[in-house]
Amino acid sequence: MHRRPGSTGDVDYTTRKEPMQVIKSHLNFVVADSRWERIAASTLEEHEMVEAFAKNNGLGFTIPYFDRGTPHDYLPDFVVKIKGRNQYLLLEIKGRSTVQTEAKSDAATRWCEAVSREGSFGRWNFLQLDERASIPEELDKVLTQSKYAKAQAASA
Repeated sequence: MHRRPGSTGDVDYTTRKEPMQVIKSHLNFVVADSRWERIAASTLEEHEMVEAFAKNNGLGFTIPYFDRGTPHDYLPDFVVKIKGRNQYLLLEIKGRSTVQTEAKSDAATRWCEAVSREGSFGRWNFLQLDERASIPEELDKVLTQSKYAKAQAASA
């Protein structure tokens, strides 16, 4: 089923979790589901290559996938807009890998490839982070590669 492009204009939900105020998200707050997600949100908020980001709570953004023949909807943790490019990152923060985690990751990778190939919505990539201690370094590595890719494209 094809879904129309979404908007954050209608995001409205109640939570008992402690919100984290941010500037780089037009949602004003991130409601993290874990300490790991708070680390990721802080890193995204402070990174020079992040133009904007949103925690995927209440957005209605899902990626359909099948796990052992049963249909599901996968909600990536964050959607990130990379500065200066028409490039985006779907970010998943995961503590352990399961068969279902792999099915979600495969679906997100296929979704990013398909949307990027279609071209109307920019270039998309998927990143899953599995180690709490390396969240800032891994995000920096991916975001910095985007910075260098931009510089290389400009000089070519």
